Amino acid sequence: MSNNRHEFKGSSSIHAIDYDDEDGSMVIHFLSGGSHKYPDCPKEVYEGLKGSDSPGRHFHAHIRKQRKSEKI
Repeated sequence: MSNNRHEFKGSSSIHAIDYDDEDGSMVIHFLSGGSHKYPDCPKEVYEGLKGSDSPGRHFHAHIRKQRKSEKI
């Protein structure tokens, strides 16, 4: 299993994100304590969120309603 993890410093909504190269899934860990898994997620989506200036804004604009997720 190849897992990539990125923790955000200073984000008001997202604590960390994980990406699994093996199955192509991304997990977003929110500061509120909840986590959501996004299966079949291209690595570019993970990289875009990881490199964004505002993770919360990027999440709402590019991931939240565009990708299916499950609460874990």
